[in-house]
Amino acid sequence: MEIQLNSTKTIKEIQKEFSQKFPYLMIQFFGKNPSTTDVFEKGNKIENGNNTMGELYALETGISVNVNGHLKVETLENQFLGEFKIPVQVYRKSGSVWLQTIETNAWTLSEQNQHGEEMDRDIEAPKEDFDQFREQI
Repeated sequence: MEIQLNSTKTIKEIQKEFSQKFPYLMIQFFGKNPSTTDVFEKGNKIENGNNTMGELYALETGISVNVNGHLKVETLENQFLGEFKIPVQVYRKSGSVWLQTIETNAWTLSEQNQHGEEMDRDIEAPKEDFDQFREQI
């Protein structure tokens, strides 16, 4: 899948395209705050998905990013930052929360997505009624 980045595309549109391919993953964009040493601090998250790429980043021309299931998370994040100067992080769904994939950045996007699906399935699975297993006294 190719994700097209251009100055008029919104963060929300890119996130939607990404999530259509990987429904248990989210790509989070970060701003460039010169007063912080870590660009990936919580306060640097782009919360307004209606912001366009042109409002946030200097894009000279349209950019095409090849995103496929065999791509490692760290490769995708490094490509965005290194080639395009756009800081992003991939998050994986775990129940009702989104977790950064820092510890599992060497996993592929497909592996991350599958793990998110498994976590979602485990949480939604019906709980057994353990009262039926109580010993009768």
